[in-house]
Amino acid sequence: MAQRAKAQAGPGKRGRPSKTTSSPEKEHAKKRPQGEDLIFALDIGTRTMIGVVGERLNGGGFLVKDYELMEHPGRAMIDGQVEDIAQVGRLILEVQRHLEERLGVSLSRVSIAAAGRMLKTARVCVDRDLPAPHSLADRQFVVGLEGEAIELAQEQIRQEGGSQSDNYYCVGYSIIEYRMDGHPVSQLAGHTCSHAGVELIAAFLPYSVVEGLYAAVDMTKLEVASLTLEPIAAINVLIPRELRLLNLTLVDVGAGTSDIAICRDGRIASYEMATIAGDELSEAIVRDYLVDFSTAERLKRSLTQPKETLNYENVLGMPCQVKAQAILDSLQPGIDLLAQTVADKILKCNGGPPAAVFLIGGGSQVPGLSQALAACL
Repeated sequence: MAQRAKAQAGPGKRGRPSKTTSSPEKEHAKKRPQGEDLIFALDIGTRTMIGVVGERLNGGGFLVKDYELMEHPGRAMIDGQVEDIAQVGRLILEVQRHLEERLGVSLSRVSIAAAGRMLKTARVCVDRDLPAPHSLADRQFVVGLEGEAIELAQEQIRQEGGSQSDNYYCVGYSIIEYRMDGHPVSQLAGHTCSHAGVELIAAFLPYSVVEGLYAAVDMTKLEVASLTLEPIAAINVLIPRELRLLNLTLVDVGAGTSDIAICRDGRIASYEMATIAGDELSEAIVRDYLVDFSTAERLKRSLTQPKETLNYENVLGMPCQVKAQAILDSLQPGIDLLAQTVADKILKCNGGPPAAVFLIGGGSQVPGLSQALAACL
């Protein structure tokens, strides 16, 4: 959930390595271990992969030390799901290697985010009496309460979907509110009360989607420290708690999926996804202009300058020219369909138009999409 620009290495001499350059094994031995304070996160997208290394600040912020962006060499992922495990694994290794070389750190743990393909959500409440009146609700009690709520959400998903839902995995959850003796509180741990409760929204993805990500990471010998849903990660970064009193919607239009997160009344209200995004527009260019997918991607990225004349070669090897505006005109039905699909999801989840919509992701940069979505809402 982002600018698509590659991080540059720090200052230093360039050119042919000297004969005294250390072997890769010796260089790796010199790297310091990752340590508990350093966080390595991967956004494994349908078109690109972004690795970020940073550390938490004492004030609650996050300091980004370095990042690396690389594109999948082929269509290794479709609609946010891993198709070619080996190819995705190799790209993870490349991203990891570049970051390790620049930072001098041996990365061993990674946090990953999953796109919301075939997402299911459940909103549940759990209440529990404490062992004795006016007892301390410590962290262990709160974790147990949340775990009980997630189990209830899993059962709800199973009942709604039958046997097919047995293969769904919880990839994250957001607290709507805690309750202490019947009164809502933002944090429960540390309070003294007789009765406590939690209301949360849990997100579930098919086991096959999650297992594909784990299998790709396993090729790198990295340990998965945590897994979350992309819209959960995005809304926590981009819409802070103090803004969630407003009815806001965040839409991450990627290549394969459009992930949606909605907040209102100071809490996250729902998550949703649409299996239509930037790739559908690229595929339309493939069909209309008789080009391969990578050429279609290049043409699509050039649409921000509608007056430009674009040069390309079609699959027959013939050189061609086209105005960017002509491609935009041919894509308008696809842009309208994408906007209407996302708008329908927002209206269904939110019960009406939100106060504002934030668009992020590479697919959101297509000219005219924001205007089309605004018209649908």
